Amino acid sequence: MLRKLIGIEAFWAGVRDYYARHRETNVTTDEFRQAMEKSSGMTLGWFFQQWLKRPGTPTVEGNWRYHADAKRLDIDLTQAQSADPYRLPIEVGIQLEGAPEPRIEPIEMTERKQHFEIKLDKPPLSVALDLNCWVLMKSRLEQRTVH
Repeated sequence: MLRKLIGIEAFWAGVRDYYARHRETNVTTDEFRQAMEKSSGMTLGWFFQQWLKRPGTPTVEGNWRYHADAKRLDIDLTQAQSADPYRLPIEVGIQLEGAPEPRIEPIEMTERKQHFEIKLDKPPLSVALDLNCWVLMKSRLEQRTVH
């Protein structure tokens, strides 16, 4: 998850720096976090807090619907775990007819319930959360029928 968040180059630069500075010594998680922050230029305290210091994992449930008139995909998601919401950078995979690979759209959940809108010229064949399994979570996304 960290590698995806900060990028492959920054991740491996941070690992190399961490190893060079702390080789054959006792270290802390905060020292690793600091190496990753230095290499990425990002503040990562929230990431280490939520993934290393709090119990449980997120459960994301939701549905999607395509609005042909607006050429828009609507996605409604809920973090269904009993604990407070996580901060979740998630990729939405959208399979379109004739496309060899799914279109990937990044979103970020920070609240219990959120609505996302993605412009699409044509209806998707399917929509999925976290196709590449970057986020440690349980998830379920279903197509909502239009009444």
